[in-house]
Amino acid sequence: MPTGARLIKRYTDLVTPDGCVCLLYSGTFELGPFRLRFASTLVRDPAGRIVEHRTFRDDGTVLRLPSSSFHSWRWQSAPLETQLDVRASAPACGATLMSSPHGKIRWECLAPAADLVGHVHGVPRAGRGYCEELEMNVAPWRVPISTLIWGRFVADAPGEGQTHVVWIKWEGPMPLCVVFCSGAHCHAASIEPLTIAADSWHLSLQEVAVLRDGKLGSGPLARIPGLARLAPRGLRRLLDTHEHKVLSRGRLFKDGAEYSGWAISEVVQFGELTPETT
Repeated sequence: MPTGARLIKRYTDLVTPDGCVCLLYSGTFELGPFRLRFASTLVRDPAGRIVEHRTFRDDGTVLRLPSSSFHSWRWQSAPLETQLDVRASAPACGATLMSSPHGKIRWECLAPAADLVGHVHGVPRAGRGYCEELEMNVAPWRVPISTLIWGRFVADAPGEGQTHVVWIKWEGPMPLCVVFCSGAHCHAASIEPLTIAADSWHLSLQEVAVLRDGKLGSGPLARIPGLARLAPRGLRRLLDTHEHKVLSRGRLFKDGAEYSGWAISEVVQFGELTPETT
């Protein structure tokens, strides 16, 4: 049966032409009487310096903006001195990743390719990017995954705005593979950390920089007030989860053409799934 947990998590990213990376996370988490709002940002500048900020007093307000084509909205957080206007250049896509007696996980790629402009940490930023939302009514530590491979690629040129790839792979008790290429759901694709391919196209990645590498226990999860008391065993599994997130240059070969662009991807190794955490 569903656990009484509910998580809504939004992820937005932006890569500027010179390789500055901005990652934005926001959302809400509920577990019984416990309710948490959160928002965080990570910026890696072209020189390789990484700065992270977070707040548990805000959930990254999202405001819809007028648009004549695809979704457009504004992500803003006063505590993080961040405001970005996001204008999708490709239609949304999505999938139900899990539906079982234990709960449901719905993934919605709101903008598989987008143009973003605004400021992050008070500094003006503009570039190409991506946005997704994940909603689940199962506690994150109860998701039956041992390894997650995720990523997105967006072509550089604004005129190639609909040229993109997004991929999700679960390994473990409930294996899963979801790939979209330029809006088309690819049912027979293969996913490896540096190569994603289907019958009519393939994407190769060359790592440029590491954005995150380490256990989640060394980050903000360890400082969430009250969560350890409500779910000590489940939190331990999350704290033991290792995340490796990178920025890469990608080359997509499709229909006789080659497209270059930035890619952000990750490999997440989850902590052990035990009877106490399921």
